[in-house]
Amino acid sequence: MNIPKEMLVDAKLKGIADKLKPSVFRQGDSYCVLYGADAQNGILGYGISIEEALTDWEGNLIKTLHNDIEIKRVLAHTNPPQDVSAFLDDYRDRAKHDETGYDINKQY
Repeated sequence: MNIPKEMLVDAKLKGIADKLKPSVFRQGDSYCVLYGADAQNGILGYGISIEEALTDWEGNLIKTLHNDIEIKRVLAHTNPPQDVSAFLDDYRDRAKHDETGYDINKQY
């Protein structure tokens, strides 16, 4: 997805967003945060404010990281730098051992 420069928003990113550097842009009355090539093959969040969009994006990121198929799909279309790829793999592995958040057999 080629986001026109005039739609991009300069947002101060913190935490995991600062590490992954997703695109923050305005679309109509909403803000969007996108990590990846497009909405179908990336991680997207929406909100009426930048903070709300980042919160939605982070929630979608966590859901994606807890699903091996989804994270592999995102990584296949994103081609992140080696340090980001290693970070995502480590995060996913830790999530697998976190009894509160990851259960491969859990039905959502």
